Amino acid sequence: MHHLRLLCVVLSYYGYIVPISGGYLPPEDLPTPQEQIEELRQIVDGLAKHQKIQDAEIAELKRQNSDLKSAVSTLRDASNGVSSRRIRHAETLGVAFSVALTHHLVNLSRGQNIAFDNVITDINNSYDVATGIFTAPLTGLYVFGVTLLSYNSHNSLFHLRKNGQIVYPIYVGGLGGHSYDTSGSMVVVSLQPGDMVSVQNWDPNEALWGDGFSTFSGFLLKTEY
Repeated sequence: MHHLRLLCVVLSYYGYIVPISGGYLPPEDLPTPQEQIEELRQIVDGLAKHQKIQDAEIAELKRQNSDLKSAVSTLRDASNGVSSRRIRHAETLGVAFSVALTHHLVNLSRGQNIAFDNVITDINNSYDVATGIFTAPLTGLYVFGVTLLSYNSHNSLFHLRKNGQIVYPIYVGGLGGHSYDTSGSMVVVSLQPGDMVSVQNWDPNEALWGDGFSTFSGFLLKTEY
């Protein structure tokens, strides 16, 4: 309505008869100059207020956009940092062990772990001498190797086990014309942190030769995430 009246004012200034609501507004009925100025001032004030509201909304959108960019940058830096730490972690954290049996074992029970007592190498301290168990510290692919020497005139069956489950068997036969027999094997196993690997005897009342001839080794081949 304000704009219509303002248009009427402008047209009437030039002597036009302006139709209003089906009739005409004679020049003598037009607003006074003071009224016209006041009406224009109100229109300008309204436009100024509207502009301030728009400016405030634009400023808020810019602030939100800036915050979003900052959050994205922070997440990107954090992601890059995690990736870098993972790479450095895989490169710097070695996992490897090599142990040997120094004394002979006799009267082994079924399911008994072979506790290799001579620690040659144990990077990251993942092998437990007391139990004969290797515990994986990282997720990844591990390589394990086992070499066993049979006790004099004994046939014995052993297993490499992961969390109590058979990975593969190792058989050494000291009978049949052979006083001693050596058997060895190597395998690649995928492990999660906390998985346990050990060498276990299977046949009851059997034996295993020591003197460093029976060994158990393993190392981390590749980390997985």
